[in-house]
Amino acid sequence: MGKIEHIEKKLYRTIDVIEELFKPKYYEVGFNHIGIDKAVVKTTHSKEGFYFEFAKMVLTSQQDAQKLFDRDDEIITFSDFYNKIIFKIKDCKNFNFSVGFSGYTKVSGFIKDFETKDINDYSNCFYRATILTEELFTPSKYFKLSKSLKVKEVFYGCGILELEIDNININLFPYNDKITGRNYFIIETINNGEFINFKNIIDEIILAITYLTGTFLGNSVIFLGSKNNSFDEVKLLGIKSFFDDLKNSFAVIPDLHYHREIIGNLNDFAESKHLEKLIDKIQTNLIYKRTILLICQAHSEPNYVKATLYSVALETITNLISELLETKNKPITDKATATKIRTELKKVLIEYKGTITIEAYKKIEGDLERINSMTNKQKLLLPFEFYNYTLEKKDIEAIEGRNNFLHGRIPENSDKHHLSIIVGRLLFCVNFLVLKYIGFSGYIFYPAVMYQINNKLETDDEVLKAI
Repeated sequence: MGKIEHIEKKLYRTIDVIEELFKPKYYEVGFNHIGIDKAVVKTTHSKEGFYFEFAKMVLTSQQDAQKLFDRDDEIITFSDFYNKIIFKIKDCKNFNFSVGFSGYTKVSGFIKDFETKDINDYSNCFYRATILTEELFTPSKYFKLSKSLKVKEVFYGCGILELEIDNININLFPYNDKITGRNYFIIETINNGEFINFKNIIDEIILAITYLTGTFLGNSVIFLGSKNNSFDEVKLLGIKSFFDDLKNSFAVIPDLHYHREIIGNLNDFAESKHLEKLIDKIQTNLIYKRTILLICQAHSEPNYVKATLYSVALETITNLISELLETKNKPITDKATATKIRTELKKVLIEYKGTITIEAYKKIEGDLERINSMTNKQKLLLPFEFYNYTLEKKDIEAIEGRNNFLHGRIPENSDKHHLSIIVGRLLFCVNFLVLKYIGFSGYIFYPAVMYQINNKLETDDEVLKAI
């Protein structure tokens, strides 16, 4: 076995800048509004985000206060001798503007997205996106990695994930700092480039990792810039929030434990190229991205909501794939024959135009236009046939039942586990199509069996399926 290559990272300045950001600070406010301009603001950082609060002794009318909300696209600055934070009211959450009887105008809220003045000095540089995570997320549990992480003189087995996204070469790795006690997940560029290009791929990376591994890294990302790729000197460039409604959820692919204990080998471990393809497709195809968002958002909902959202996701990804297949799978394969049949049937319909209602005529006319289209059931099942996968009868039944969920009809059953198992089957079908669409081959979870195992129910199926 060859020697594992390592990559050394310098993190001390990154951690220092982040810790400095977390300390309470005072700034002067800059905004063209008498109730705010020149006020002294205090900022702090918490799990909820970057919080600010200030009050100013100005009698402001309620009407004047409302004008502030109407100007939510204008820039506000917080400045001191060294730094300037730049943001807009629309970039805040829980924003509150109140006028008390004492005459104080009080403003508070959390800034979800801001940039600093240093961003102008860091074009065509190197960038780090740092996320503080509850637990240390280790990519090597899910993906094949060939390089280890070295910080100072210590080697870490968690490794470094190397990706190329939109022609940007990046490294992803976790780190736990013993002094601060914080867990960090870091995404950094290897080559110099434009900040906006790097910033624009971060939410797709977070969404893809959340979908595949069930781990939501966090919704607040701290951006740093460096003049060189060693990151021995860095500057704070800003903060951005993503996906307030995502949480830790179900993993699609198995981790190291399942590969060792159930699959029995590591040869089928997910490769970084699978993650690259997933991120690329999320970036370039909005319908595909919406499908994955539907899945991830549904995970934390009650079963009757899960069933509906998974059904919508199934229809969405199926329509995307069927667009590629439907022209080759028409009921009448010869286009000229189909056109001739449609024309002749329309002639018959015209003969009865005066004897049926206009509503009936239009309905039949519309049906004739679709005479050579596949049925909805055929559309839903065709992609599985295309990918050479034979669905089991119970999975087909779950797919056929999705129309009930879409119309709010939840099947009644005395078995309290019945709906949960159907939901698990729907989720498997959606995950199968989402991953086959990007060319994935490997093992994925079968959630229905996972549910049965966790609830000590009998099952005759496997918790992992090769696709």
